[in-house]
Amino acid sequence: MVNSTGVFDFNTSVAQLGEYLFLPPERVKQALTNAITPECLSQVVQDIGGKVTRTPLLQALTREGIPPHLWTEGGEEWQRTKIIKSGADTYVPENRCHIYSSDKLHGLGPILSEIGKDKKNRRVIIVDDKWSNIEKIKQLANEYGSSGIEMVDYHMKLNDPQADATAFFEWLLKQKYEVHERGQEFELILDFDGVVINTDEAIQGKGVDALVRLSSQGKQGKIEDL
Repeated sequence: MVNSTGVFDFNTSVAQLGEYLFLPPERVKQALTNAITPECLSQVVQDIGGKVTRTPLLQALTREGIPPHLWTEGGEEWQRTKIIKSGADTYVPENRCHIYSSDKLHGLGPILSEIGKDKKNRRVIIVDDKWSNIEKIKQLANEYGSSGIEMVDYHMKLNDPQADATAFFEWLLKQKYEVHERGQEFELILDFDGVVINTDEAIQGKGVDALVRLSSQGKQGKIEDL
């Protein structure tokens, strides 16, 4: 369920699901919230010494000394819950988590202004999973070109091996090297849902399974058993 601004409304969706499943909204909310775990974080797959490893993208970035900004929109309670439940807050401090109730593109300007306030030559890489946002980012790149900020976008697609977290990370390492060679500063801005975390997979998988089991147990079912 989305609100009038086109942003997903978690509480409204919970209420509607509760009504449809004949369940108290608080149980629906807890079932969906419990579906968000550290396993939801997008993963970088690497072959290290002949051994295939899977590492959360945020952890891989931390190892490379690349601290990202998180940039997201939606109800603040739900967004912060996901950041904490997924463990994203382990890698990204509070002052780098930017949550907007609607249209996060409007919030991008202040982030860029803060990044560029010292007028240093910077390359800012912005990652999103929605093409409509990527198009707007491309438009903004022209506006900030004269401010010392070179904006580069990346269209993340978690289910596409050509543009998933692994492909992005490999591409980013090349960007990091190029930035170093050019003597630029480097900043990374990541969308949250669909980039840092696979929210859809979590909700449609664990979340739906929990709701089905809870509904079959009836209103007295124990959510902690899901």
